Amino acid sequence: ESKAPVTVLSCDNMQSAGNTTKAMVTEFLQAAGVDDNTMSWIAENVSFPNAMVDRIVPGTTSQTKAQVEMILGLRDEAPVPAEAFTMWVLEDDFKAGRPAWQAAPGVTFSDEVEQYELVKLRLLNGSHSLISYLGGLSDSPTIPSARDKEFVAKSVYAAIYNEFLPSIDLPHGFDADAYVEQLFHRWQNHALGDKTARVGSDGSAKLLQRIPEPALRLLKMGQMPNEMALTAASWIACVAPPAGFDPGQIAAEMEEPQRENLAKATAGAKNIHEHAERIMTGGFFPTELAEHQEFTDRVGELLEIIVTDGVETAANDALGE
Repeated sequence: ESKAPVTVLSCDNMQSAGNTTKAMVTEFLQAAGVDDNTMSWIAENVSFPNAMVDRIVPGTTSQTKAQVEMILGLRDEAPVPAEAFTMWVLEDDFKAGRPAWQAAPGVTFSDEVEQYELVKLRLLNGSHSLISYLGGLSDSPTIPSARDKEFVAKSVYAAIYNEFLPSIDLPHGFDADAYVEQLFHRWQNHALGDKTARVGSDGSAKLLQRIPEPALRLLKMGQMPNEMALTAASWIACVAPPAGFDPGQIAAEMEEPQRENLAKATAGAKNIHEHAERIMTGGFFPTELAEHQEFTDRVGELLEIIVTDGVETAANDALGE
């Protein structure tokens, strides 16, 4: 049997996937009763490098299949639509050598994968959520159509430069301005036509990764994260709207596994502020964030403006206009 060194490279786009895989493999082998010598060999000869993937890949639709069939003349039931942009950041921890992947466009080897993950998680993903909820509330069926609205673009720009970037220790030599410029270009990809409802789906899970930590960091610095509060308020308006408020068809199409629990949590709320507070303090966000009453109050204020005066007015209020 071969005893050559092995590298297990995780391609799943979860934070610290390599560390997680290593921990799970180690736990499994220990539970299986693998002897100490084998465990020592694995520790010395098997690596689990972390990686980060940055590429917008919408879900496959019937339209995607039809387009592929028209181009290829063949029927493919699982084509994968994707933007032209691609970015891979890999930890250079390979036990038996590796291909010269660094020669490929978009590939970077770095020992700062975690920092790159935060860049993607906040600048791309956090802003993506904001675009989707503002777009959902302003009848924008696709991300490009939402991004094309001036108030959405201004809100996202403020979120990135005033809130998300100050919450990140950037990787060495990373050109944030160039990356942000690329983001705005990528969000204008009308050919890809990424659906607003897709990006806004599963917000209860996505926002936990994108909002609490940077919001807390700013709050502890004495800065109100207005755009993050707007993200939370517009998410609530889309998937758990106060009684009597109709967020529209696009918001209704957003999949939200917590819809029923959100409805239960807000049942009987006497006003919009209480509606927002019940969600902010109801276990949908970390307790530490909920304890910042000023943030919860700001979410309630912006939700009330969305309901009474519209999402654009709320966005302008968050911008201080």
